[in-house]
Amino acid sequence: MLRRAALHVVKLAHTLVWFSVESCMIYVLWAGFRSQSDRRAAIAAGVVASESLVFVGNGCRCPLSPLAERLGAERGSVTDVYLPRWFADNLPAIHVPLIMLAGYLHGRNLRQRDGVGSLKSCKDEEGGRRRHHRLFCLLENGTARQLAERGFGGPQIAVINGMVKANASLFSDREYKKHVRDLGKDYLAGFPRSIDP
Repeated sequence: MLRRAALHVVKLAHTLVWFSVESCMIYVLWAGFRSQSDRRAAIAAGVVASESLVFVGNGCRCPLSPLAERLGAERGSVTDVYLPRWFADNLPAIHVPLIMLAGYLHGRNLRQRDGVGSLKSCKDEEGGRRRHHRLFCLLENGTARQLAERGFGGPQIAVINGMVKANASLFSDREYKKHVRDLGKDYLAGFPRSIDP
């Protein structure tokens, strides 16, 4: 009787942990689709990554499985009672593509954000839609000699371009290349630097 109660506690604890981790997974995906690769998304991703590392490090078996078996579970999987069996048996196959999708989304967001400083967010007066104004900059730093070769007496921040985008949207790779990366490469190729007054 006591062992059965302990087994239910283990299974309940694991189910609660599982729901917590999956909540973090859902948040990471949601934040990725919303272009919100921020500290909260990083914390949630850390929870998912930690759970995944523990699972893989334990031979792709839940570390609570041996405890559940010692307490009388027929199978070691502690999710069988509180999740549908077909779902519990296929968790890794379901989870891995979601982790890969989240990694892609946040990688894309961080590439889009590379070199970006957000100046402000405002609403269109006409449509009331929120828009983000982005300023793309490069930090000019180096030794005194390197800075002098570029025409500077000290470190500088060079503004490459400014762009506006709708809330929760991304610049396309083509836009980013044309209006930021290519301009940045042209700027960095010049000695001394070409600076508009």
